[in-house]
Amino acid sequence: MHFSQRLLAMSALCLRLACSTSNDFEEIFPIDSAGRFEPADDSKVDRLGAVLKRGVSRLRSQGRVDLVFLVDSSASVGAQNFYNEIKFIRKLLADFAVSAEATRVVIVTFSSVDKVIRQVDHVTPNATATRQNKCSLLEVEIPAISYASGGTYTLGALNEALLVLGNPESDPAARRSLFLITDGYSNGGDPRPAANALKHGLGVELFTFGIRNGNVKELRAMASEPVDEHCFILDSFEEFEALARRALHEDLPPGEFVAQDSSACAGICDSRATCSCGTHTGQYRCICPPGYFGFGRNVSGDGCLRKFISSAIYNREEAISLFFSSESDLAETFVPKCSDYKVEP
Repeated sequence: MHFSQRLLAMSALCLRLACSTSNDFEEIFPIDSAGRFEPADDSKVDRLGAVLKRGVSRLRSQGRVDLVFLVDSSASVGAQNFYNEIKFIRKLLADFAVSAEATRVVIVTFSSVDKVIRQVDHVTPNATATRQNKCSLLEVEIPAISYASGGTYTLGALNEALLVLGNPESDPAARRSLFLITDGYSNGGDPRPAANALKHGLGVELFTFGIRNGNVKELRAMASEPVDEHCFILDSFEEFEALARRALHEDLPPGEFVAQDSSACAGICDSRATCSCGTHTGQYRCICPPGYFGFGRNVSGDGCLRKFISSAIYNREEAISLFFSSESDLAETFVPKCSDYKVEP
């Protein structure tokens, strides 16, 4: 902002203060119940992010977790804000290792009564195993979710969650958590009894996320206790992604790589490597077998190479046996002398 713009803004503020009542003053400079100055709104997301980060950290420490996301796709939300909700989910999932043995994910979009759609389901028994990985989730399933428009049938979305999590064949050892993301204007029935059934009947930890001009009272009533740690009210949908970024951790372990069908890696893995999905990274990689290293791709120089053994290479024949199947495979390749090799311990 240029100096002249700042001066004009300060003049306007001073004029407003001169004509303000004490109540108006508190709107400009928020004061809490103890008479202390409250930080400006730009720090609110930081504060809420710190609270959410603690909640996410607690979930991560539980071991097996089932995460259910209910995403408002109503006309009052709009297409742009709907995709901000989806970005929020992607950011939150960055903190979890997604696999059948770790975190399982369900995503339900809802608008009108006939538009409650289970878009992703890694929890229901007999679901396709190849779909229960983070790579497919981030690269295929979530990008396929589209905006629907319509009403805000929150009750129907919660009932859908009851069907998924209340399945008698579901894993009773898994910790269950639900994230309801909405503008807060529900219709089609009171959603609070269904929320109570999830919380008290199935032991689901329920987080609610909404915007300030929505039905905040209803969102707080549906959230788990303590409410201030489970209900997050923001000023706009644009703040959702920022909230998730502040809740992310920087100490995530590299995670495991789970073998997938070779087609998932588009055929780029060489004959020794296995196409695998990173449970934390959500990215496909060609993993070399024990005793080999490299990128595992079927591109010259990027394949799986044999590791050195604990003893040094003393002659040409031993070098050939490590890297080539026969003398003819060596062709014109130059094999350096022993001193040129770095020997692993």
